[in-house]
Order: sequence, then C-alpha cells, then structure tokens
Amino acid sequence: MSEKAIVSDLAEEMRTMPIKPSQKLISSKIWNDRTLDQAKSLQNIAKAHIDSFNFMTNEGLQKGIQNLRPVGFELANGDRVIIQIMDCTVLNPCVNNESSVESGSKLYPSECRMRKISYKGKLLVTMNWSLNGKVQDLIEDVVGDIPILVKSNRCNLEKLTKSLLIKHKEDEEEFGGYFIMNGNEYLIRKLIAQRRNYPMAISRSSWKDSGQFFSEFGISIRCVRNDQIGANMVLHYLTNGTVKLRFFYNRQPIYLPLVLVLKCLWDVSDQLIYNELVKGREDDKFYKSCVINMLRLVQKEKLYTSKQIKKYIGERVRVRFEAPTWYTDEEITDSLFRECVAVHLNSNVDKFNLLVFMTKKLFSFVQGKCAAEGPDNPMFHEIYQSGHIYFTLLLERMSIFLTSVKQVIERNQQQAIKSGGQYHLTNTIVRKALAAKYFEITRAMDFLVTTGNLKSKSGLGLMQSSGISVKAEKINFWRFLSHFRCVHRGSFFTEMKTTACRKLYPEAWGFLCPVHTPDGSPCGLLNHFAEMCQITNSQSSVRHLPNILVNLGMEPIDSPIVIDSTYTTVLLDGKVVGYVKDELSKKITDELRIMKSMGKEKVPPTLEIGNVPRTSKATQFPESISFQRHHE
Repeated sequence: MSEKAIVSDLAEEMRTMPIKPSQKLISSKIWNDRTLDQAKSLQNIAKAHIDSFNFMTNEGLQKGIQNLRPVGFELANGDRVIIQIMDCTVLNPCVNNESSVESGSKLYPSECRMRKISYKGKLLVTMNWSLNGKVQDLIEDVVGDIPILVKSNRCNLEKLTKSLLIKHKEDEEEFGGYFIMNGNEYLIRKLIAQRRNYPMAISRSSWKDSGQFFSEFGISIRCVRNDQIGANMVLHYLTNGTVKLRFFYNRQPIYLPLVLVLKCLWDVSDQLIYNELVKGREDDKFYKSCVINMLRLVQKEKLYTSKQIKKYIGERVRVRFEAPTWYTDEEITDSLFRECVAVHLNSNVDKFNLLVFMTKKLFSFVQGKCAAEGPDNPMFHEIYQSGHIYFTLLLERMSIFLTSVKQVIERNQQQAIKSGGQYHLTNTIVRKALAAKYFEITRAMDFLVTTGNLKSKSGLGLMQSSGISVKAEKINFWRFLSHFRCVHRGSFFTEMKTTACRKLYPEAWGFLCPVHTPDGSPCGLLNHFAEMCQITNSQSSVRHLPNILVNLGMEPIDSPIVIDSTYTTVLLDGKVVGYVKDELSKKITDELRIMKSMGKEKVPPTLEIGNVPRTSKATQFPESISFQRHHE
C-alpha cells in the first residue's frame, strides 16, 4: 500500500472514531479558555507604558494646555493679536487618509504590519485668535496624525477579548506597549531621572567653571508640575559667601543672586527676609554674616522694592524671553519665574519658603554639617515614563507651532508693506497661516519614535537628545519581553569616565535586577526591573496630609510660635508645610507609617516617609522630615 493511501485511511479512521465524553469536556474547556480575559502576568509587562500614554489622553493634555502660554504680537497698525490653543484631542486610528474628523473604518495593527504603514491617529486641535482683546474666530481642525500606542485607550484593540483579537489577526495574549511605524515596532525607553521636588546636596567640580567665585557646592532640585513638565534649578555657593540661583530658559542658563529672587517672589522688608533665613540658626555667626552681606549687596545696586527688582531683571531678559511686545518688564519677570523657578509650586510664598530651606541646607553642606547626596544613587532617582516623554514633546511642539504661525503672519505683513499695500488680518489669512505650520507638531512626533532623536528647544529636562526609542527586536519572545522591563541610565553616561553611575547600590535591591545587564558599553547603564517592582503612573492626593500632621503635633508654616534650633522642617512634595519638635519627629513618622500600612486616614500606600535625626556625624540634612509621593 502506498504512503498516500495509508495517510488517507488514517484520516478517515479519525473522522469516524467516536468521541468520548472526557474528550468533549477537554475541547470545550480549551475553547472557553480562549474567550476568557487575557493573562494578567503578560498584560502587566507593558502596563506602565500604556498607563503613561493614557495619562496623556485622559488628563495630561488638558492640564498641559492650561499652562501653555499664548503667543501675542503687534501688527504695523498697532493692533494686538493673540493666538492660543484651547483644547486638544487624540482620535482612534482609522483607514481614511483625509483630514476629516469623521472616522472611516477602524485601522488595526495587523494591517499596518502587513501593509508597512504606520499606526497613527488624528490630532484634533481647537484654537482661537483675538484682535485687540476680542475673539475673532474659533478654529477646530485636524493638524495631522501622531503615532498611537498599541493597547492604549486610543487603540482599536483595547478591551477586545481573545477571540476578537484572533479575528483581527492579533495574538490572543497581545499586551501592546509599542508603536508601529512603517510596519516596524518601536518602543520609547524608560529613562532614569533625578528624583522630583527634592533638593539634593551635590558636590560637582565642573561648577567651578560657571563663573568667578563659584565653588563645587550646590543644591540641585528638579521641579515637576502636575502635567509632568519639569524644570531644573541649582542653588550655587560662591567663595565670597554669597549664593546664586541658576535656572534654565530654552536651555540657556540664567544666574540671579538669591536675595533678588526672594524679593521678587515676596515684597517684604529686608528684616523679614533676614529673620526667615536665620530662623533656627541664630547661633551660626558665619551664616548670619553671609546673609547680611547678601542683603547689603542688593542695596548697593539701589534696588529696594520688589517692583524695582522685577524691572531690573525684566530689562535684561527681555531679549531672550518670548513674550508679547506690550508686556512690561515686571510682567516678563513674573512669567519667567512662573515657568522656570520652582514650577511645582503655585504660590510665590511657597517658592520663597523653599528657597529659604535650600539656602539653609546649602550652608550646612558647605560647613560640613550635611553629607553630599549621590546623584547616581537609586534613592534619588525616578523613572521618565515613555508616555510622559512623548507627551511633553507634544506640548512643546504646540508652543513652537504657535511661534511659527506668528513668524508667518509677520513675514506676510512685511512683504505687503514692501509692495506698498496695506495688511489687514482676516480669518482666512490666519487659517492659512495655521494650516501651513501644522507639520511643526506632527513631524517631530514621528521623528522621535522612528529615530529616537529629540527635536526639542528646551531639551525636556533630559540629559540626551538621541537613543530615546529603539526598535523592538523579536529574536525570540524573551528578548521582546525584556524591552518593556528595561530602564536606561542615559546615553550621556556612556561617554563618562567615572563608573559611579554603573554601580549597583544596595538601595536598588528589590527594584533593579542585579544580574540582567548587557556586556560592553551599556554594562551597568541598561538594567531591568525586578519582578515585584511596580511602576506607578499617577500620584494619590495628599491634600489632607497637612491636617493629619497638625493633629499629630506639627506646627503649621504660618504658626506664630518662635522656631529655634530644636525644630525640624517638614517637607511635602517639595513644599515647606510646617515644623516639628525634634523629640516628636520619630513619633510622628512612626504614626504615619502605621496609618500607611493599615490604610487608615487616607495615607497613600506610595507615600515615602523619611526622617533624618540629628547625629554627631554629617549625614543627610538633619533638619527635615520629607514626605513624597512615589512616581516611578
């Protein structure tokens, strides 16, 4: 009998073979399993990527646009024009390529892979422009397409069952977390950043090159707003006993004496500033003499009031600062401080109190009463989420888009004047100018995902502008999975000669895997999260926490009591909220830890509680209790 006949007979025998009841149950169970929810273990692998992208679409864009400064300028005839973005919405991917809000048939990732196209959704932006304070037109338009993260809340695969995923030619356990560009899968890396809203004492020899009298001592803080936009500040100690604050605007550093900044933030007398700075340190003669010297130096410049100082600063930064021409020097200074100085705080008084605290910590550090805090220690790190990098770039591109539209209108006006005609701004002209620059928003988003290069004016607070995204390699399934749990220290550190950034510190235990790091140049810089490490995306509310602390014995910041050296400062997310007696500090922190572990009094489980007691040796700054919500 031939081989073909044998196979045919076996197939016929299997078709006619009776099925036992147990076999029916097994086959039915297998089919039912295929329609159940996906395995949580696999879905959790990309959960952090998806949650960070969902943050952008759910609340991030609305918060960010509220902080987006409108663009204003004057025409030749004196008319004042203001263009601003009011709202922004990301739509689900669809097949039609027209610039229309109406969705065609849904586009799925499998089709993008097969057709070698990109999985993108339309970006709908609402804008308006006003002339001399009167709104002329409300414009709602699709500015283009931006990449959509697979399995995010803007993906058409979200909430599909296993059977529906198979129907759309996807894996039944598809977990997403990546972008599809030109048929290839790309992933934005998680990057390590400096811990937010925490003033760190750092000694860095390169700071001596910043200018005359600059030393290696400084207090660095990375401030982050509720929309994830961050700004760095450094409080520098100068060898002549003075202090200068450095912050950045469009990557350009701005140095200002501390007392100038304090007087701008709060219009009070020199006596009050002196009292606040020396509060609790009345016995330190060196520190008191330095504070008096800084106050005198400002008076020598004949700057006495807050208004005079704001005018003084505004005159000097007007050329750099992108503001309407009709802004006064005082308004420019206010806008500069709002966008660059302690951006995580809304009140100028809170910013004043934070700078006072940082000054006390700086002088303790210089005098050897406080130890340096290692910027390479995981205790002072947090994670740049992939969705947050994507979102902050999108916000910045919107700001650049508005500036480009302003330049188009001004250029058209100059051409009209040269030709001898008159220039009148109409709705049609504004709409054409807007449409001509829509690519400013969308092109950089594609460029970020496909090349990993960042087209940014401010740098987004990152220490690198390349290597931000990688192509997801599918050499095998484990290699593919590792992309979603890896974290990179930054390509900037590969060029550094020091090895401190590559070390595995004891504080990383339980958070970073001590084994899985590649050989070669990325060794120690590219790590993977431990299995039990959870990456939080949203921060719990802590509005009620100051009231709990007051009930436990904390004196609020506005308390009339006299604060002396026996009191400890209490910080909450980089905000000074009060003072605690040294003997009560341990009791209060223990009580809060009990509440946190038992879930009482609405103390968030991700709240970090740190108490540094006073000792005879230099440790972390011993005059503070720090409460901070984890965001990593």
